[in-house]
Amino acid sequence: MYFDTKHRTVFRPENPILTNFYKTLEKYASTIGDSPLFDDLVNIYETLDLDIDDGIYDESGENE
Repeated sequence: MYFDTKHRTVFRPENPILTNFYKTLEKYASTIGDSPLFDDLVNIYETLDLDIDDGIYDESGENE
């Protein structure tokens, strides 16, 4: 599952803990998708997804 924005494709998270974040981004992509704020939020989302997948954070969100 994914959605496209003007600048990128945003993919469904590997970790289900980020599903609500993904759904929020998807919901607002059509209205704020061209803004620097939205780009920053997507960058944060993608970084979290990679960090969680790499084991940098545990399920509680704490650093290991």
